[in-house]
Amino acid sequence: MGFTCSERLAGTYLVPHPWLTMPSWPTVERIAKVGLTALAAPPEFLALGKVATVVQERYAQVVWVRLRAADADPGALLVTLLGAAARLNAEASQGIAEDVACHARHGEWRIGYELLADWLAAATVRPTVLVLEGAEHLEAGRPANLDMLVSAFLPHLQRGLDVLLISFTEWDPRRLDPSGQVLGRSHLQLDRSAVTLLAEAFAPSISAAILDRSFALTHGAAGALEAAFSATAILGPEAFRAAMAKAHNAQDLLSALGRRLLGHADRHSLIALAGASRLGVWHPAMASALGVSTLHRNEPWWLALAEGWQQLSPAWRAPLASAGGTRDVDPASLTILADYISSQGAGDRALELYMEAKEIDRAADAAVNVACDLASTGSWATLARLGQTLACDYPATERIAEPRHVAKHAAAPWWRRRLIRFARQSFGWTGRTPAPGPFLVAEARDAQHPPAPPVSPSLARCALAGTSSPARSDADDRAQRNARHYRSPAW
Repeated sequence: MGFTCSERLAGTYLVPHPWLTMPSWPTVERIAKVGLTALAAPPEFLALGKVATVVQERYAQVVWVRLRAADADPGALLVTLLGAAARLNAEASQGIAEDVACHARHGEWRIGYELLADWLAAATVRPTVLVLEGAEHLEAGRPANLDMLVSAFLPHLQRGLDVLLISFTEWDPRRLDPSGQVLGRSHLQLDRSAVTLLAEAFAPSISAAILDRSFALTHGAAGALEAAFSATAILGPEAFRAAMAKAHNAQDLLSALGRRLLGHADRHSLIALAGASRLGVWHPAMASALGVSTLHRNEPWWLALAEGWQQLSPAWRAPLASAGGTRDVDPASLTILADYISSQGAGDRALELYMEAKEIDRAADAAVNVACDLASTGSWATLARLGQTLACDYPATERIAEPRHVAKHAAAPWWRRRLIRFARQSFGWTGRTPAPGPFLVAEARDAQHPPAPPVSPSLARCALAGTSSPARSDADDRAQRNARHYRSPAW
């Protein structure tokens, strides 16, 4: 089974290149193989390059996954994890993708996660670690996807396959009890000797007094110190001392250094930064689509990944945003970038860019295609929010009036008419059905994931349009019989 319009960008699954310039990070280097470990702290306390170095030294295989806000939906998270499975073995993963999606459509999340965990355990070598970066998104849903992973996913991972969660927010130290351990900022702080070694790797001319000041200012935050010292290697020690003199915390320090770096950046660098701030990752092919330089970016806020991909360092995201580095992009460029992203199968990401560019017509086309994948994994609450978002973001001055003499379907908002037409074309539905009861988005969002019905034309249509739950039709029965064999239309 393929998710033709909700595939994840390849950069989602690439391990950061080992970064040996951080010579010592004792806590991370001493992480025990306990099955489940979480590094949960603000971004400035985490240095992903060093984490990647440690796990690649310790494990025979590293499966790295970058999560995003959409993964708070259990269906979306399954799609993301199935993408990781496909990178391990594209052909063999097709069967498990169909089985998992079949259970997800019925709201049987636990079974889906158990099946996927069993498959991953069999498809990986020993020892293997699964790294979930951005694990704070697993806490956003109700119920939290993190609870589902801990109760259903992890117990089915055989001994020798560990899980490392990286959250850019702090967690209660007992959050994973008794299954695993949480290491927060107090565990991840560098000591004074480690800070000295780090400074010597980037800027050996920094005085001991300035090092003491930087250690106190950042509270030993590894990501912030690594970012600051790497910027100092470019700007020089005088710029570092000037920034230190006015800073009150690590964010102030990096913002000041970021403004200086942005002042030296060319147009190509700024466009790449603006794109990565929206997507999290960047690739030369995106730059080529936008008509800018495809040269490998070497500013200190980039983390190198494989296959030419780069990632925006989490420690730099907020400081660069406050310094104006993630400024607005003109609608034409956003549309071009969205077109490229959609050509790679990431229609859901393209939809976000179309909406930002106010390309409502293209956004509707993308939403129609993404809707198939959302329905196929039972992401009903996300479907409902998608319809609401399209309705709210459509410019009020361009809304179509609804005169009383016009049929209700004809007077519906443009996006609803398009989604209804799509439901008819995709499922062979030709008639209209009554609407006995309202579809409540709040209930869909807050429900404890009850079993959902199989994909049917009328239910998918109403979830997207945010209207009513229709009565069953003959087409619904046909759709239920054929749900297991349904395929999303090609982009």
